[in-house]
Amino acid sequence: MNKLYDCLNTGGKLIIEVPDYNSISARKQKQYWQGWHSPRHMTLFSEKGFQVLFNSDKWKIIDHHKYGTLDAFTLWWLGKMEQQQINWSDSMESKFWPLAFLKTVSFPFFLFEKFFPMGIQLVVIEKK
Repeated sequence: MNKLYDCLNTGGKLIIEVPDYNSISARKQKQYWQGWHSPRHMTLFSEKGFQVLFNSDKWKIIDHHKYGTLDAFTLWWLGKMEQQQINWSDSMESKFWPLAFLKTVSFPFFLFEKFFPMGIQLVVIEKK
């Protein structure tokens, strides 16, 4: 945190997007949820965790969104494939049309990701 702090000018912002382990998809998919994917995600944070990590002496949390730039559907679909024990080194060509179908029929559900935690969170933090 000190290195990040030193890299920014006062008013500079960090934008962090990580999986949300408190999300609906994480609770539903359990060990198959792809937000647990390591080594990319060694530590996952809750809203409270971000508040502790970015203490109010040096940082101000501007926004904490329960959505991000990554479509929550993608994280859910990867978990679904993991649950089916897919061989990731095989061709994914046969999975394309089922993926497109699921994306289409689940679209109304994932529209609610701005209101309910579906798997991704985005935090905007400002240096004081």
